[in-house]
Amino acid sequence: MYLLEKERKDLMSSCGDAALILYEYYLKKAGIDGYTYQDELVARGLGWNSHKVKQNRLKLTKEQYFLQINGKLNDKRKITVTYLHPQEIHEVNALIDNPEFVSRLLAENAVTP
Repeated sequence: MYLLEKERKDLMSSCGDAALILYEYYLKKAGIDGYTYQDELVARGLGWNSHKVKQNRLKLTKEQYFLQINGKLNDKRKITVTYLHPQEIHEVNALIDNPEFVSRLLAENAVTP
């Protein structure tokens, strides 16, 4: 995953340059199975403090560049599904109020930490 130049400019203008750095870091970690995107872990990787990571993660979340859904599967395993693409996030947010959809979504994308 990567950003086109226009996407980088759009993200930077809506969230700021630090959020762009954080988002690109998230994209680099997207291919790692089970990566948890925990603020403390990301902060160590970027050389930031966890408050700065959280602040910028919340900006990304507000602008629909980052979304995490936590839940449990039928066998009681806890899982987290992370979305990093604005179009996917928009589609998921439109359907998130449907509990049946959320259960199916979590089961289809099951990654246990």
